[in-house]
Amino acid sequence: MNKRLMAVFLLILSLGLLNAQNKTESPDTLSRWSAPTSDSFRFSKTSGNRSADDSLYAFNDSLRMKKYPWRAIAQNIGLNIAVWGFNHFAMKEGFAKISFRSISQNISHGFYWDNDGFATNLLAHPYSGGIYFNTARSNGISFWNSAIYSFGGSFIWEMIGENQPPSTNDLLSTTVGGIAMGEITHRVSSVILDDSQRGFERFIRELAGMVISPVRGFNWVITGDAWKVRNKYFKYHDFNKIPVKYSATLGYRFIADEHRFNKSSYLPYVEFNLIYGDPWKENNKPYDYFNLNVVLNMDGSQPVFGSVNLAAKLYGQLLEPKEGHKILLGLFQHYDYYDSKYLTRNSVNAPYKISETVALGIGALYQFPSVGNISIRQHSYLNAILLGGCLTDYYRIDQRTYNLGSGYSIKSKTNIDFGRYASFELILNDYHIFTSKGYNIETYKTIDPYFLNSQGDKGEAHFTLINPSVEFNLSSKLALNMALFYYLRYMNYIYYRNSFNYAFETRLGLRYNF
Repeated sequence: MNKRLMAVFLLILSLGLLNAQNKTESPDTLSRWSAPTSDSFRFSKTSGNRSADDSLYAFNDSLRMKKYPWRAIAQNIGLNIAVWGFNHFAMKEGFAKISFRSISQNISHGFYWDNDGFATNLLAHPYSGGIYFNTARSNGISFWNSAIYSFGGSFIWEMIGENQPPSTNDLLSTTVGGIAMGEITHRVSSVILDDSQRGFERFIRELAGMVISPVRGFNWVITGDAWKVRNKYFKYHDFNKIPVKYSATLGYRFIADEHRFNKSSYLPYVEFNLIYGDPWKENNKPYDYFNLNVVLNMDGSQPVFGSVNLAAKLYGQLLEPKEGHKILLGLFQHYDYYDSKYLTRNSVNAPYKISETVALGIGALYQFPSVGNISIRQHSYLNAILLGGCLTDYYRIDQRTYNLGSGYSIKSKTNIDFGRYASFELILNDYHIFTSKGYNIETYKTIDPYFLNSQGDKGEAHFTLINPSVEFNLSSKLALNMALFYYLRYMNYIYYRNSFNYAFETRLGLRYNF
C-alpha cells in the first residue's frame, strides 16, 4: 500500500507542477517578465517579425537541439547490459545465464509466443520500450527515428539478453507500445521542466521529470543541465501553442462478476486524465494531440494499474464543412489496457482482461456548434489491432490466462457538455481479437512448455465495453463523477465449448480539474 501511495503522491506532485507551469504561461505573466536584451530576440519564421517569446523555449536554441545518435546508441546498449547484470548478479535469474551457445540457439530457434503474465507482456514491455525510445528522444533524435531505437533495443535483448527463445509478442509490444509510452513521458517531462527555477522547486521539478522519463533525467545529470540555471531558452513547452488540461479523481469502485454480489470487490481508486493539445489547432506533428487516462487501484486485492487508455494523433486534417461545424480526420495510435484479478477465492476467473497494445487506425472527431450552453463532441475510431490480449477460459500454461492475437476495434466517445452545470459522456468500445495459433489439450501434453509456441486457445474473442458517466460541477475546479461500466466477453473457441461472461462496475468519485 505504501508503494501505491508513493506512486500517487508523485503523480499528484507532477500534476501540481504542470498546473504551476501552465499558469506562468498566461499572457499577463509573460508581460511581467523583464524585457530581453537585443541578442535574445529571434526572427519568427511565420511572421518575419522578431519575437521575444522565441528566446523562452529550449526548442528554439540550435545548440540545445543538437542530435547525439552515437550517445543514444551507447545508452540503448548500456541499458540492456545494466538490466541483464541486475537479473544475473542481483536476482540470480535462470533466464539471465546467457552464453554464446544460448545466443546461437535463440537465433536458430526463431521467434515464438511466450507465456509471461498479462501485465508483464502488455504493460511492462511497452514501458521498457518507452525507455529505449527515450534513449534517442532525449538525445535530440526525431519521433520517427527514435522508433528505430525502440526496435533495436528490444531486438538485441530478445536475441542476446535471455537464454529463452526470442518472443514475437515482446518485440511487438516493446517496439510499438514503447513508441506510445516513450513519447508521452518525453512530452509530459517537457511540460514540468523550467531551467529558470532555483532551489527546492527546481529540485522537485527535476525529480518529477526524472521519475517520468528516467533516461532523460540521466542525460540532464551527465550534461549538467539538471542544475544549470538559464535566463533564456529555459522552457521546454509552449502552452499557448499546445494547451494541456489535466484532472485527478479520488473515489471508490464496486466491481461484481455477473451481477453476483457475493463475487464482488469494493476498493478505492485514483484516476488521472490528461488532454494534451487542441485537436482544432493546426499542429500536425505526431502526438501534438493525445488523450491519456490512467486508473490506479489503492487496494492490494486488484492490480495497481486498473486501466490505461491512450488515443494519440499521428497525422490529421482539419475540415469545416459548415460554419460552427469542425471535423478532424486523422491517423491515430491507440493503446488500451484493462486488468483485474479474481474477486474472491471461489472465483473461477477474473472479471475481465483486455488489451489493445499495438493498434493503429483512422479517426474522426466532430465538434457540433453550441446551442446555448450545450456543446456536443463525437469521437469515432476504426483500428487495426496488430497485437492484443483477452482473458480466456481454458489456456493455463505458466503465467498465461489470456489469449494473444490480432484483429480490429471500433470505438465511439460522445460528450455532451451542459456548461457550468454538468456533462455526460458515453464510451462504447468493441474489440475483436483472433487467436490463430493454438492447439487442443491433447497436443499441449506432448509439447515442452519451454518451447511451446502458442497464442492461446484458438478462436475469436469479442469484448465490448459500455461506459456511461455523468459529472456534476460543484465549483469551477471540483466535480462529482459517477460512472457505470459493463464488460461483456464472448469467446468462440475452435476446440472447446464457447462461453459468455460479463461483469459490471460502478464508480463514485470527486474530480479536481487543475
